[in-house]
Amino acid sequence: MTFAVSPTIGRALDALALLAVLLAAVAMALGLPPKPLPTDSFLMVDYGLNTRQAVTIQQLAAAGGSVTWPEHYAYPPAYVVLMLGWLKLGALAFPAWIALGIAALLAIVVVGAKDTGLARRPGGIAVAALAVLVVSYAVGWDLKSRNVNLAYLLAILLALWLGARRPALAGLLLSLSVAIKLYSVLFLPWLVWKRRWAWLCWTLAGIGLWFAALPMLVFGPAETILLTKAWWVALGPAGEPAYQAMFPGYLISLHKTLAGLLSLPPTDAQVVYATRALQIAWLALIAWMLWRWPPDDLSSGALLVLAPLPLGPVLQPHHAAVMLLPALVLLAIAADDAASRAKRAASAAVLLLCFVLTQSGPAGTWRGVSILLATLILAVSVGALSRAGAVGLLQRVKRL
Repeated sequence: MTFAVSPTIGRALDALALLAVLLAAVAMALGLPPKPLPTDSFLMVDYGLNTRQAVTIQQLAAAGGSVTWPEHYAYPPAYVVLMLGWLKLGALAFPAWIALGIAALLAIVVVGAKDTGLARRPGGIAVAALAVLVVSYAVGWDLKSRNVNLAYLLAILLALWLGARRPALAGLLLSLSVAIKLYSVLFLPWLVWKRRWAWLCWTLAGIGLWFAALPMLVFGPAETILLTKAWWVALGPAGEPAYQAMFPGYLISLHKTLAGLLSLPPTDAQVVYATRALQIAWLALIAWMLWRWPPDDLSSGALLVLAPLPLGPVLQPHHAAVMLLPALVLLAIAADDAASRAKRAASAAVLLLCFVLTQSGPAGTWRGVSILLATLILAVSVGALSRAGAVGLLQRVKRL
């Protein structure tokens, strides 16, 4: 991998790229044009929802008796404990939350550049920063909605970076991502298949820490068991239309998107069966690519962070911020002079197409189509063009 720039110019480009990402992240987090921030942090979109629900759950646990889980709230008790700890920051909690999202984005660019090898060459971090542009729509959504997908992705990216060298720390980071969002449990069967036993054991130990030990310290053993049961029961209706109706304007789940395309109500049997069939086919495709085109850890991680998107019953644009990881993988391929011109051109074309798809289309059905289509294209491209996968693909093409 080479870049025709001197080390001095490369460092300057890297610094300018990180500054551009920082300024863009601040602008996206505060809105354009900037608006005064409300003084009540509980009104701050997803951050406000999560902190309010965390306090409510703490009060329910303290009251004893029959413990119920707030309706339409899918985050686990482990995440509630994290939010209660965050609130210990007092008046600094909300601005620190905004800073967390911005810092996570910058860290994703830097760690991504190191993990892909881009950082070894002058200007490599600047190339990695282009991933933010490719996925800017979803990144902007995550920052504006005060959600936590960027921090979630950073935990996964750090785990992938450290997995081969420091499995204990990698396991704790991966378990933290599970505590934030359950989607990363898909990494567990992958770790079993790859026989990464140390990493797997530390991940399971971390899950025990986040989901059992810490909640017991905060709520008590009996209350933790009751809360966990109540949370699990509350997850049941997540796939039902009545639950999804809570997200009318920006829900882009596969279920809702298919209902819109077919002009049928979400409860129609055709929509339900088509959704399940496509979801099964999607998981089979991801599993097949991991098996037949076994990529490196980073590319495998890119496939596994994409896998939950068509499965999520309440998929929203900010969930697509995880597309940063496959975008980083494809940028590394596009910038690799050791790769063929066709392979590099294909990677660049996919990145451009995904940028166009995620930026286009009105809200609702067509936005769902564009995001889900971009997810499919990114997954197939990472599976086919990552180093190990590309070898198998090119051999098949030559045989034909």
